[in-house]
Amino acid sequence: MNKSLTAANQARLEKALSKLYRFDPIVLSLGQWIEAGGITRKSKHVRRTASKKRGLEYKTLLEEKTEYTLWKGDYGLDVPKLVYDSVEAPESITSEQYSE
Repeated sequence: MNKSLTAANQARLEKALSKLYRFDPIVLSLGQWIEAGGITRKSKHVRRTASKKRGLEYKTLLEEKTEYTLWKGDYGLDVPKLVYDSVEAPESITSEQYSE
């Protein structure tokens, strides 16, 4: 895959690519899903609020959380950063705006 990775990071990448996911009606490893092609883009989203509401509002996170997603058309799959960085695709970055 990527020759600039250390041996430890290469092992982490291979472990992440071998993880199984259910894509109804079949089960594929992440690596098989990527190799099947059709990835149209990848996106990075920075969140500053929790994903679940507490009471009537979202709790502000102490640190920003970055989510990495690979897209095939309208279907997105959250992946680890190592996998995200290893895939060649057009990239978009979004960030939540503070509401004041």
